[in-house]
Amino acid sequence: MTKSKPAPDRQLTELELELMHEVWNRGTCTVREVHDAYPKKLAYTTIATVMKVLEQKGFLSATKRDKAHTYEPTLTREAYSRGALKHVTERLYRGHAAPMVAQLLDESELTRAELMQLRELLKSKLAAR
Repeated sequence: MTKSKPAPDRQLTELELELMHEVWNRGTCTVREVHDAYPKKLAYTTIATVMKVLEQKGFLSATKRDKAHTYEPTLTREAYSRGALKHVTERLYRGHAAPMVAQLLDESELTRAELMQLRELLKSKLAAR
Protein backbone atom coordinates (compact mmCIF):
# COMPACT_ATOMS: atom_id res chain seq x y z
CA MET A 1 0.00 0.00 0.00
CA THR A 2 1.35 3.45 -0.89
CA LYS A 3 1.78 5.79 2.02
CA SER A 4 0.45 9.27 1.48
CA LYS A 5 2.35 12.29 2.65
CA PRO A 6 0.44 14.06 5.43
CA ALA A 7 -1.24 17.21 4.21
CA PRO A 8 -0.34 20.09 6.54
CA ASP A 9 -4.01 20.97 6.92
CA ARG A 10 -5.24 17.39 7.28
CA GLN A 11 -6.98 17.07 10.62
CA LEU A 12 -6.60 14.14 12.98
CA THR A 13 -9.40 12.62 15.01
CA GLU A 14 -9.25 13.09 18.77
CA LEU A 15 -7.83 9.60 19.34
CA GLU A 16 -5.34 9.93 16.49
CA LEU A 17 -4.10 13.22 17.94
CA GLU A 18 -3.78 11.76 21.44
CA LEU A 19 -1.71 8.87 20.09
CA MET A 20 0.40 11.26 18.00
CA HIS A 21 1.20 13.18 21.21
CA GLU A 22 2.49 9.92 22.71
CA VAL A 23 4.63 9.28 19.62
CA TRP A 24 5.90 12.90 19.50
CA ASN A 25 6.88 12.62 23.18
CA ARG A 26 8.92 9.49 22.48
CA GLY A 27 10.21 10.13 18.96
CA THR A 28 10.34 6.43 18.14
CA CYS A 29 8.16 3.77 19.77
CA THR A 30 6.23 0.55 19.44
CA VAL A 31 2.51 -0.01 19.78
CA ARG A 32 3.19 -1.68 23.14
CA GLU A 33 4.98 1.44 24.45
CA VAL A 34 2.13 3.70 23.37
CA HIS A 35 -0.46 1.29 24.79
CA ASP A 36 1.33 1.09 28.14
CA ALA A 37 1.74 4.88 28.38
CA TYR A 38 -1.73 5.84 27.16
CA PRO A 39 -3.81 6.96 30.18
CA LYS A 40 -7.15 5.67 28.88
CA LYS A 41 -7.78 1.95 28.93
CA LEU A 42 -8.02 0.87 25.32
CA ALA A 43 -7.40 -2.54 23.83
CA TYR A 44 -3.93 -3.11 22.41
CA THR A 45 -5.55 -3.94 19.06
CA THR A 46 -7.36 -0.58 19.01
CA ILE A 47 -4.08 1.29 19.50
CA ALA A 48 -2.42 -0.91 16.85
CA THR A 49 -5.21 -0.25 14.36
CA VAL A 50 -5.16 3.52 14.88
CA MET A 51 -1.37 3.62 14.53
CA LYS A 52 -1.65 1.63 11.29
CA VAL A 53 -4.22 4.17 10.05
CA LEU A 54 -1.81 6.99 10.99
CA GLU A 55 0.86 5.23 8.96
CA GLN A 56 -1.49 4.90 5.99
CA LYS A 57 -2.38 8.58 6.26
CA GLY A 58 1.33 9.40 6.22
CA PHE A 59 1.66 10.72 9.79
CA LEU A 60 3.81 7.79 10.96
CA SER A 61 6.47 5.67 9.32
CA ALA A 62 7.01 2.09 10.42
CA THR A 63 10.07 -0.12 10.51
CA LYS A 64 9.79 -3.80 11.35
CA ARG A 65 12.23 -4.86 14.07
CA ASP A 66 12.07 -8.44 15.24
CA LYS A 67 8.36 -9.12 15.78
CA ALA A 68 7.30 -5.53 16.43
CA HIS A 69 6.92 -2.45 14.27
CA THR A 70 8.71 0.68 15.42
CA TYR A 71 6.89 3.88 14.57
CA GLU A 72 8.14 7.43 14.25
CA PRO A 73 6.39 10.64 13.26
CA THR A 74 6.84 11.95 9.73
CA LEU A 75 6.18 15.53 10.80
CA THR A 76 6.81 17.48 13.96
CA ARG A 77 4.20 18.54 16.47
CA GLU A 78 4.93 22.14 15.45
CA ALA A 79 4.37 21.41 11.76
CA TYR A 80 1.03 19.77 12.54
CA SER A 81 0.06 22.66 14.84
CA ARG A 82 0.81 25.20 12.10
CA GLY A 83 -1.35 23.29 9.64
CA ALA A 84 -4.18 22.87 12.16
CA LEU A 85 -4.18 26.58 13.02
CA LYS A 86 -4.12 27.50 9.34
CA HIS A 87 -7.05 25.15 8.76
CA VAL A 88 -9.07 26.71 11.61
CA THR A 89 -8.21 30.23 10.48
CA GLU A 90 -9.30 29.52 6.91
CA ARG A 91 -12.43 27.51 7.74
CA LEU A 92 -13.85 29.39 10.74
CA TYR A 93 -12.45 32.88 10.25
CA ARG A 94 -12.24 32.96 6.44
CA GLY A 95 -8.51 33.53 6.54
CA HIS A 96 -8.55 36.39 9.05
CA ALA A 97 -6.30 35.70 12.03
CA ALA A 98 -7.17 38.81 14.09
CA PRO A 99 -10.71 37.66 15.03
CA MET A 100 -9.35 34.25 15.96
CA VAL A 101 -6.68 35.77 18.20
CA ALA A 102 -9.27 38.10 19.74
CA GLN A 103 -11.51 35.16 20.56
CA LEU A 104 -8.60 33.21 22.03
CA LEU A 105 -7.78 36.19 24.24
CA ASP A 106 -11.40 36.53 25.33
CA GLU A 107 -11.79 32.82 26.10
CA SER A 108 -8.43 32.28 27.82
CA GLU A 109 -7.49 33.15 31.36
CA LEU A 110 -4.01 34.46 30.69
CA THR A 111 -1.63 35.47 33.42
CA ARG A 112 0.00 38.88 33.43
CA ALA A 113 3.27 37.22 32.39
CA GLU A 114 1.58 35.56 29.40
CA LEU A 115 0.00 38.87 28.37
CA MET A 116 3.39 40.56 28.57
CA GLN A 117 4.88 37.80 26.44
CA LEU A 118 2.15 38.36 23.85
CA ARG A 119 2.82 42.09 23.93
CA GLU A 120 6.49 41.44 23.16
CA LEU A 121 5.57 39.11 20.29
CA LEU A 122 3.30 41.78 18.81
CA LYS A 123 6.02 44.43 19.18
CA SER A 124 8.47 42.16 17.41
CA LYS A 125 6.01 41.47 14.57
CA LEU A 126 5.28 45.19 14.16
CA ALA A 127 8.96 46.07 14.12
CA ALA A 128 9.59 43.52 11.37
CA ARG A 129 7.01 45.10 9.06
